[in-house]
Amino acid sequence: MYPFKDEVVIIDHVQFAADGNWEDVQIVRRNDPTELDDLSDWLGQAADDVAAEVLFLNEHHEISGFFGVRQQSLSGKDRTRSWLNFTEKALSASKIYFKDLVKNTLPTLGFPSHIPKSELTFEMGIFNFWKSAEPMLLGTTPLATIEDMCQKNSAPVWFSEGHDAPICLEYVWYDPAHIWVSQIVSDKVDNKHHVDMKKVKNLLQK
Repeated sequence: MYPFKDEVVIIDHVQFAADGNWEDVQIVRRNDPTELDDLSDWLGQAADDVAAEVLFLNEHHEISGFFGVRQQSLSGKDRTRSWLNFTEKALSASKIYFKDLVKNTLPTLGFPSHIPKSELTFEMGIFNFWKSAEPMLLGTTPLATIEDMCQKNSAPVWFSEGHDAPICLEYVWYDPAHIWVSQIVSDKVDNKHHVDMKKVKNLLQK
């Protein structure tokens, strides 16, 4: 089981990053063709390692999570055409069943039209601060790994002290492609986002 599996998601926008630099993203919103043109220009000069995330909103119009994919084997016009197609498919509806979003978008990059069935691993990190704020690599046993890191005082500072940006739990696959589904697991208190372990446990026990 993974987040949003049987749910309808509200699409906000698509964001792109090169070389895993989520601190500097290229954004495409719905109904803004100029941003598609900007994306085409960006793809023309971006590094080989390009990834995209489709952002979801909750009923309060806050980011609730996202679906991401990395594609490194395409180049030139094929890469630009595939990512533009991916983006157009992702933004074609404001609300859509998550499984249909996956089915519509992954084949544009040459991947199967479903979430992988390969080994699932977990990470926890800061939304759009994946490089500058050290993520927690949780392997295949996330709760046990979190507990072990806390006992050894090896968790990143943000885990106990919070961060300015939301914190998310990420479900990650690497075969046949690097694909991830993330859900926000923090609450905002006094202008800082803090991990809510109850949310983490509830999510992992689904």
